[in-house]
Amino acid sequence: MGDGERSEQAHREERSNLELRERLEELLALARLLNRKRSLLTREQLEEVAVRMAWLSEEIYRAAVDPIRLVSRDE
Repeated sequence: MGDGERSEQAHREERSNLELRERLEELLALARLLNRKRSLLTREQLEEVAVRMAWLSEEIYRAAVDPIRLVSRDE
């Protein structure tokens, strides 16, 4: 497989896994926030971040296992 073929395949996968990428990016952003500001966050804020990270982890797993079944956070 040449470089052009790999690039095209990666581009197609990025489009098809957009929801998964968005959730992964949000999870990384939360991890970075915790790394930078953990000592400044209240217990309630830390709990909210932990709940959101747990939800994102479940959604990422679902998207990886069954990309059709992505669930809205509001459901």
